[in-house]
Amino acid sequence: MGTFIQEIWVFIGLVILNGFARASFVIKINTVRQQESAPAYLGRVFGISFFATDLFAPIITIAFGYGVSELGEWTVFLLGAMMVVGMIAIKFISNRHAQHFN
Repeated sequence: MGTFIQEIWVFIGLVILNGFARASFVIKINTVRQQESAPAYLGRVFGISFFATDLFAPIITIAFGYGVSELGEWTVFLLGAMMVVGMIAIKFISNRHAQHFN
């Protein structure tokens, strides 16, 4: 949507929507981590998880920095498509996992 309607209000709406989707997934993932990890290892589990996230942030920033110059406004479309595909994949895997254990 941001690729085809290049207005500031569309981008603001998309940023809010992205933040909502990301927050809901992160909250669920952290809850599962907390429930499935032994209390003695909980700090280590979260530490490793945050370290892995922080480790890849500069790499992704550099890669998309070069990608934006090549793709231009299609970068927004690519990121949106990747987010939608990722959410569908997570939903599919979660449903399959739930069926396997029920």
